[in-house]
This record gives sequence, structure tokens and C-alpha cells, in this order.
Amino acid sequence: MNHEAKATQTKASKWDYIILGSGIAGMAAAEAIRERDKETSILMISAEEEFCFNRPMLIEEFSLDGAGSVLFDKQQTWAEQTGIDVRLGVGIESIDTDAKTVALSDGSREEYDKLIYALGASVSIPNIPGADRNNVFTIRTREDMRQIRAAMADAKTAVVIGGGMLGLEDAWGLCKEKIHVTILEKKDRLAFGQIDNSAGNLMKKRIERTGTHVHTGADVLEIGDGWVKFKDKEYPQPQKAEADMVIISAGVTPNSTIGKHAGLETCGPDDKWIKVDPSMRTSDPFVFAAGDVAAVNGNNDAIWDEARQMGTVAGTNAAGGSAEYAPVVPEHVFNGFDTEVFTMADSSGAGTDGVYIRHADVEIFDYQRERYIRVSLQDGVIAGILLINAPELVPELMEAFRNGEGEEKARQIIQHWKESHDVNFKPATPFRKR
Repeated sequence: MNHEAKATQTKASKWDYIILGSGIAGMAAAEAIRERDKETSILMISAEEEFCFNRPMLIEEFSLDGAGSVLFDKQQTWAEQTGIDVRLGVGIESIDTDAKTVALSDGSREEYDKLIYALGASVSIPNIPGADRNNVFTIRTREDMRQIRAAMADAKTAVVIGGGMLGLEDAWGLCKEKIHVTILEKKDRLAFGQIDNSAGNLMKKRIERTGTHVHTGADVLEIGDGWVKFKDKEYPQPQKAEADMVIISAGVTPNSTIGKHAGLETCGPDDKWIKVDPSMRTSDPFVFAAGDVAAVNGNNDAIWDEARQMGTVAGTNAAGGSAEYAPVVPEHVFNGFDTEVFTMADSSGAGTDGVYIRHADVEIFDYQRERYIRVSLQDGVIAGILLINAPELVPELMEAFRNGEGEEKARQIIQHWKESHDVNFKPATPFRKR
């Protein structure tokens, strides 16, 4: 079986299925196809050098030696054992949907019967002078982490641009390696898409208590030699943060350009996603799309489980099955800076027009740890969960959410937790409505 691209090949070969991308969406699609047909020919092509590593686990490599065994859901022999050809380190140049061919960066051209477009996304790079300096990094691949680990060996200070959940993970990974970190977040609070203002203020306080500097409402002006210049809403005059190294965590951009040029219909702001229906079929009947690059109903949360399910649906339907994508409920867990955060669904409340319930105080003390609890309600039903330093509540509240429970059930769960943990709330009234 051929696992390396042949640079001398110019004539197209014919495959039953070609999968563009070897991430979780591509692998899930290949699994689904293989479950229905053990003999059909499948070719997976990826510009990355390693097959389907667990991208959310990359953060663990801050403190690993690079061996990375924890990063793989499948052994590296999985493709060979299942009769799937994989070509790594080869870019996609173009797709010709009329001829049903894919042109590759090595000069070869491959023909398909069905195509699955699962090229994922790339880290967004803000237009900041100095963002191309050698000491500026993003985290998307294992090679990124190898370069970061090398830079960390001599670094004493770092700036993380972006205070979302991933940016906080990056900052915590650096802090654990004894590097002093400054976090610069453009929004007015940390983790803007996942938590509300009360939780954001609490997290900022707890992070700063560990010695990490946090600036919200911060505009980054320039990255220089050992520093990052910025200004924030509290101090309008430009400031400089010391930075032997810089990590940019400013979201991702779907890799949809090749699909657009091939004539596939797009959707979303700036037409950034490949548009798919619930079967993951694109505007071309022979092309499916899945993962961070695709959107059903104009939305994609860019989470691992979402990409996996989309890939499974795409592979199933490409192979003649009948499956429909069911939206994945987003969950986020963060454990760092002496703070445990859990969010689920509409945890920030930004998308609800109903009431929500929460504890009457922004900061909740049990004389040992600050805790914050919020349950969002939509039409009387639990629509989101936000917990800080209250991990014991996660299982019951998750079950209540999935069972479609309402306010009374949320009250009962939290009241029981309050009593069993002897939490002294201030003030005593456990809930209020807004």
C-alpha cells in the first residue's frame, strides 16, 4: 500500500472515495465508509505530516517530551490495517468537480467517484506589525508545539494574544513551565463566547492572583524584539509587556478557499464555510464536507465532537447510507490558575431572550474557594450551565439539561449541593430572576 506521494506521477488514478484532510472529520468519514464497505478504495490526503492526532490534546505537549502517544485516538497503523491509502505532507492545489479530479502539490492528479472535503481550519492571524517574527507562534499542529517547546527553553516572559478558552489553556501551559505570562484579550472579558461578565470578572481576579497579568479591552499595536506594545480600556496610553515569546490564539479561519474556487456553495460571514445540508452534502451531489470547514444552517462551533459527528454522517451518506447530522451541544472545561470552569450550551446567556437564574451574589464564598453558579433558562427550560469551582454539580446539571428539565429541578440540584457541601452563601437567598 502506498503511503507516500509519488512526485513523478502525473496521470490520474481512480478512487471510489477521496478524503481531503486526515483530521478527526476525515478519519470519522473513512471509518463510516469502511463499516459499510470493506473493499472500496479510499484515499486520504493531508498536508500535515502526522495522521489524525487529537488536536484538543496538543496543549498537553507544553509539558511532554514530544513523544505524543496521548495525542492519538488510533494507532498509526490503523489506515494500513483497514485498507485505506494515506498520503501525508501533500497539499491540495485544486478540485475540478466537472472532471471529478483533485490536483496535488506534488504534480499528481487523482480522480474520485465521491469526494469528502474535510480540510479543517487554520489559526487566524490578526494584522499586527511584527506578527511574522520568529518568536511568534500559533498552536495548530505538532510541529507548532515542537517549535514552542524549543523557544520555551530560553524564555522567561511570554505574551498570549487572545483570552478565549484556548488562549487561557496556552497561558496556563506556559505558567506551569515557570514562564511569566501576560494575557491580552480584545474583548471586554475573558472567554467571551463561553462565560458572562460576572464569571469573567471572577476569572480575571483569580488568574491575576497567581501573578499573571491580564488586560481586557486590549488592542495590540505591535510585536517587537522582546516586547508587545498595546493599549487597553483602563490605560489609553500605549504600554509594553515583556515577551521573549508570543502565542497568538485569535480563533480559526476555515480552509474553504479551494472549495470556493471549485464552485461549492458557501455560507456564513464572509462566506467562510462550505455550505452543507444535514446529510453533509454540498451543492455538488458528489462532494460532501465535514469538520471545521463546513456548516449546517450557517453555524459551526469548531469543536472536536462536532467534527467527528459531521465526518461520520458524511462518510455514511457518501457510502449510500442514510444519516442526518444532529447538532452537538458545546461543552468547555478549563482547569488552571487554581480555577475549575465548566460550561455547556448557552453558558454566557448571549443567545437567550428568556430569563435566567443564578446565585444572588457574583462571587460566592464558602470561606475556602470562590464559586459561581449560573443556569440559563429559555422558555422555562434549562438552556445553559456555567460553573466556576463547583465541579460536583456537573453530572446532575448535565443530566437535567439533557432531560429538558426546568427551573425547579435546577433549584433542587443546587440547593442539595449547597446543603451537602455546607456552603455559606452570601446573601442567603439562593436565586433571583432577571
